Amino acid sequence: MIICQKSNGQVLASPAWYSVKWDTHVHTQGITHTPGDSTFIVSEAGIYQVNTRVAFNGPNVTGSIMGSVNGIHKSDIYDDEIGGATAWPKPQIIQYVKLNAGDALEIVAYANVANTEVSSQSTFQLAKVAGF
Repeated sequence: MIICQKSNGQVLASPAWYSVKWDTHVHTQGITHTPGDSTFIVSEAGIYQVNTRVAFNGPNVTGSIMGSVNGIHKSDIYDDEIGGATAWPKPQIIQYVKLNAGDALEIVAYANVANTEVSSQSTFQLAKVAGF
């Protein structure tokens, strides 16, 4: 299991998919991750629960997040949220994913407005819930 947070914001320079970089570990066991990096590598095959929320700073932004396994974006691990003038988007993914030992998972983010910041209110959790 791993639980991470962002302690610093991350600017998405243009409307494109960017890897979300996680810099603070709250807890880590059995999953490899280097603080400041975006990639999580699982050591055991199994069913994992991904629970992540990415907070976008900025009004009138549509923020999207997606899981990527071994560099391949997975549309079944996806959420988006449309922000308003005062309601900034915080899309969340709670999804089960089958991963093999050595698979790399990362969360990528997209904002439709250039120079949108991903805030330090973002969180990431990955936990093995079953073997196979």
